[in-house]
Amino acid sequence: MLATLSQFANRLGAGQCWCCGTTVYTELGFCADCLQALPRLYPANARRLVAHLDDIDSYYAALWYQPLTADLIAQYKFRHARQLAKPLAYLLAAQLQASYRREAEAWPTMLLAMPMSLKRWYRRGYHHIGLIAQELERLVSVPYRRAGLRRLREERPQHQLSATQRSLAAHRSIYCRISCAGHRVAILDDVLTTGATAAAAVAAVRAKGAIAVSVWTVCYTAPTKRC
Repeated sequence: MLATLSQFANRLGAGQCWCCGTTVYTELGFCADCLQALPRLYPANARRLVAHLDDIDSYYAALWYQPLTADLIAQYKFRHARQLAKPLAYLLAAQLQASYRREAEAWPTMLLAMPMSLKRWYRRGYHHIGLIAQELERLVSVPYRRAGLRRLREERPQHQLSATQRSLAAHRSIYCRISCAGHRVAILDDVLTTGATAAAAVAAVRAKGAIAVSVWTVCYTAPTKRC
């Protein structure tokens, strides 16, 4: 896993550490300490973590959603740090390469990005998941179909909704605009929390004929434990 990550890192230009701001950094844009501190998931099919998503074949995520990674995602989405698309894509690509090799699973034949509304896209200025998808297309050689998924209506931002509200908002909120017949489809998102939006996207591509569906995310949020 680390060897794969190093190979990817060597192909990137260096920059200031995204986590601590130090000028001592690796070519991924993280200093050695912060790169080591990133909370990585084991490189394997994490389907058991999303058992409530009963219509997917596999699930892969690069990082646990913890304070360090939460700040990275916040920088990328809300502080206009669109340059993070490349480092995040490389982290996920390294995880995917190691995971698919370990699982001996056939790679998807189509990559779709979770959609965002035009209003939010205009406000942010870029499609943050789409940018990562563009990088992944090059890194893992899975064709990215731009605008394959469409959001049917505007909702409040997901991070402002409760689990119940997310589930209700996701119902029939996503439409697949293209045929997926005969394809193994990967659906890309930044963070998986409740899985409500992912479930809606999975249902949409299944309805268009996908023969297998995998969900890929940069981060996975562990369920909150209740005493």
